Amino acid sequence: MSKRFTGNFPRVERDYYGTPAEAVAPLAPYLRRDNVHTFYEPCRGQDRLKLGLETHGFTCSYAGDIAFGQDALKLTTADLNGADCGVTNPPYRRPEDKPRTKRLLADLTQHFLDLGVPFWLLVDTDWMANLAAVPFLPWCRDIVMVGRIQWYPGSESTSSDNFAWYGFDPRTRDFGTAVHNNRVRGKHRYVDPFVLTP
Repeated sequence: MSKRFTGNFPRVERDYYGTPAEAVAPLAPYLRRDNVHTFYEPCRGQDRLKLGLETHGFTCSYAGDIAFGQDALKLTTADLNGADCGVTNPPYRRPEDKPRTKRLLADLTQHFLDLGVPFWLLVDTDWMANLAAVPFLPWCRDIVMVGRIQWYPGSESTSSDNFAWYGFDPRTRDFGTAVHNNRVRGKHRYVDPFVLTP
């Protein structure tokens, strides 16, 4: 949720935070831009991300989670059922890892690259400035800013970190990364960059 969070909410085991609809909305136009129809969700958690994407008209071809016996690190291309891309809000660390480590995030990112299918990860924006991100950035095509996220439904509090969707294409190295910030003033408001307005 946040590496600096010091509020009244305990850290959720296995980073099992449900992805709110407001965090899904900024990604949808880029999935449509890329002609995505189907997606796989390897870290489904509470299914909020899956349901949010389905609300935008995308079809889930695979959804799994280690909590249900499906380890994302053991996914094969065949498991994806021909998905156009992957979309997930990944956990950062294993239960035995020290706080603030992102070792599991690195392992997941590498595995998704190895699958050879484009994918999107919802990660804090500081990650791109971290040395741990360096090996993966040559495949990062897009970064779509989301801002601060309200992880706990009904709470007035948002995360103290900003978040973004990182879009990776394992088929193209050193593509160049485009940063998109389509937010407008007002709570959870975004402009669809592909819709012309008068």
